[in-house]
Amino acid sequence: MDKKNLKFLKTLNDKLGRSSKSWDNKFCREIEIYEYTHYKMKRGEIQKTLDIICNNDLIMYPINTNWGFSIGYLIGSIENDAPGIKPEINTLLQFIEKQLPKGYNFEKLSETFKRPRNLELVAYSGLDPIGNKSDYEY
Repeated sequence: MDKKNLKFLKTLNDKLGRSSKSWDNKFCREIEIYEYTHYKMKRGEIQKTLDIICNNDLIMYPINTNWGFSIGYLIGSIENDAPGIKPEINTLLQFIEKQLPKGYNFEKLSETFKRPRNLELVAYSGLDPIGNKSDYEY
């Protein structure tokens, strides 16, 4: 992926949320906490994001956020792609459905994340198969 598209995704990600580290006393380990902002994407931003995903072999994957009260989406690239080693996903962008512009939702985004190539990348990376909307919300 070219530097211009990478910078676009990073800048958008910075507007949408931020990650911080915390200590989990119960399991004695460091955990990552992701906090979403109130920023709402513009139509051009989400459309450019979807174009970048399709043209660069990036993974788009729905995720459960806010303890099941909000569907989120992760966009990432496959890293450590070597024989015998499980690939890792480098998160480039993460957002929740509430940050999407009007007209964009799970069904609309499924046109991208249920494309055959995305499903191949999801399987290759070892992620669980993409489910239905109800699998990501309670």
